[in-house]
Amino acid sequence: MKMPEAPQRAACLLSVLGVLALTILFDTASGVAGAGGDQLTGTQPAWTSLGPGGGGWVMALAASPHGVDNVFLGGDTEGVFSSEDGGRNWTARNEGLRDYWVEAILYDPTDPNILYVGGRSGVYKSTDQGQSWRWLRTGVPAVSGSTWSAPVSALVMDPANPAVVYAGIGSPRDGIGKQGAVYRSVDAGNTWSRMNTAGLPPDSLVTSLLIHPSNQTPAPGITTARTLYLSSQYGFFVSTDGGVSWTASNTGLPHTNVARVAQSRSKPDVMYLTLYRGSTAPWRGGVYKSEDGGKSWTARNNGLQQLLGADASLTSNYKELAVDPNDPNLVYLGSTDFRTTTLYQDIGLFLSEDGGVTVQRKTGNLCTSGAASAHGKPALPALLSPSQPTSVGIGL
Repeated sequence: MKMPEAPQRAACLLSVLGVLALTILFDTASGVAGAGGDQLTGTQPAWTSLGPGGGGWVMALAASPHGVDNVFLGGDTEGVFSSEDGGRNWTARNEGLRDYWVEAILYDPTDPNILYVGGRSGVYKSTDQGQSWRWLRTGVPAVSGSTWSAPVSALVMDPANPAVVYAGIGSPRDGIGKQGAVYRSVDAGNTWSRMNTAGLPPDSLVTSLLIHPSNQTPAPGITTARTLYLSSQYGFFVSTDGGVSWTASNTGLPHTNVARVAQSRSKPDVMYLTLYRGSTAPWRGGVYKSEDGGKSWTARNNGLQQLLGADASLTSNYKELAVDPNDPNLVYLGSTDFRTTTLYQDIGLFLSEDGGVTVQRKTGNLCTSGAASAHGKPALPALLSPSQPTSVGIGL
């Protein structure tokens, strides 16, 4: 993702009092934060505002696997934006959308013209780089009154066959869509079928859905296993049969309310997840790491604040994750509470360069005045450009 000239490079979009105001530039090779994440020492990254402007919160970010300058953004009130020049300019891309709440963006890695987005009203597909969208509802329960029947929180594609797409059901931000459901399309989204999802609690709300990058789609009639991973308020689950059945895998976790899962592309058995915690003592949130494909988990919370408040919004919570595609030990983390960000009086963005053994705060000159400084802002979606991993994106 090519960015304007600056001493450091990366991308992030910020919502300050309802205005999408900032895209952040950061070079992962520079800047060292103080031990424990509670001080800023040494050289810090420089941040530059890029846009796009609008309103609401950023909920999804995606960088194209086809070109370094192409970026898509999804929000909760403004729908979809795209940039063809690394964030210098943005264009609203909402033709055909039934609502503007977008939580997931998926590129087809084999065709730069094809994208999918998911949100409250379901899945949409574009075959013209986002200029228009087609609503994909065949096989999904009909809309009931003003209530969407199957909100989509996550989308993944079979790496061996782009016609096979999975959609995880639920809306984690507002807690709706607790159906324990995963839908699959084998014809590029034209029709959908609900998987049996045996082993998944029926009121599960899907917070993350991943697919193993080495998967191979079987030929018709062959039942070769395909590995998927899912998280919900009931923990981390693994499926080895393409989503037909699921097995919980929570060894090492103090509780099961998983907020997000991220996987290393270069070493897929390395995975990270975050736990969402309420205000009940003791504090048991933070980051957990697996090095065996999710069979077991170990806490990686050194350097993170572990504060309890009157409610979850005032308790230290770290939700968003992104793993460098080439380095399984380089991990970015975003806090989603107002306690941590108010304590620091800036954005809750953290970095680990050693697989979570230590965590450092990485904000530099970001939000040093005004309302954002007074109250802090939680970091929401995180992205790393697949073709330029030193371009780091967070949405706020």
